[in-house]
Order: sequence, then C-alpha cells, then structure tokens
Amino acid sequence: MSSASTTITTPRSRHVLPREAKSLREVLYLGGHMPTLAEKRAIYDIMLLLVPGISWYTPKHHFNWCLTREHEA
Repeated sequence: MSSASTTITTPRSRHVLPREAKSLREVLYLGGHMPTLAEKRAIYDIMLLLVPGISWYTPKHHFNWCLTREHEA
C-alpha cells in the first residue's frame, strides 16, 4: 500500500472585508463627519454593488462597525 500525501487546509474562521470595501466605508467619517442613517445605508448599498464576494457583509455587520467607529471618536 502506498500512502498518499494529503494536505489539510483549515477553513477561515472569519470573513475579511476587501480593502476596496473598507475604503468606501471610511469615506463616511472623513474629516470627523458623523454620517446620518441614510448615508450609512447608501454606502452599504454601494459596497454591495461595487465589491464582489461580500454578500456575507450584512447590514448588521455594517451598522455595528459604524457604531464602534462612532464610539471611538
């Protein structure tokens, strides 16, 4: 019997938002601006349209990130 070499890859434990998407959401807070709910939603919608592969990034993820960002300010 020959032993076959196997490579075990572990799945990523978390999704990573691409740089393009991160750049888009950073626009919300340029110059200390505090965005409205409508502005946050608009950027979220733009992110989903322009950045492929982020269907996992839900409104909950986005608004939680925004809230954290605002608490840090």
